[in-house]
Amino acid sequence: LRSFLVFLAIASVNLAGCKSFFRPEIPTGVERRVLTDGSLELVVTGQASKLALAKDSVAMKQTTSREAARLLLEAELQSGNYPGHKERFEIQSVEFLYDFEYCIIKGKYKKK
Repeated sequence: LRSFLVFLAIASVNLAGCKSFFRPEIPTGVERRVLTDGSLELVVTGQASKLALAKDSVAMKQTTSREAARLLLEAELQSGNYPGHKERFEIQSVEFLYDFEYCIIKGKYKKK
């Protein structure tokens, strides 16, 4: 019984140190959804840099995941598919997942 308890203690320490054990990877990029009113919802997901993840720095993860999402959104809006995006696109929400590893920006592009 004692050796089993020692084994459980060691196993729990090993699992506790593995932050991504219960975290599935989230696909990054841009998802487009057509809403019932004809407008488009853009859902942009960016991931923190490898360096930020390796250092496990909350500030670095927050900064780099937000910047990755922002750059993806900027590239999408400037693709030519969203005329007048400066006036017609509005960010609805910004959220972070998994201790700032991912940043998700949701916004709405209103067609004429």
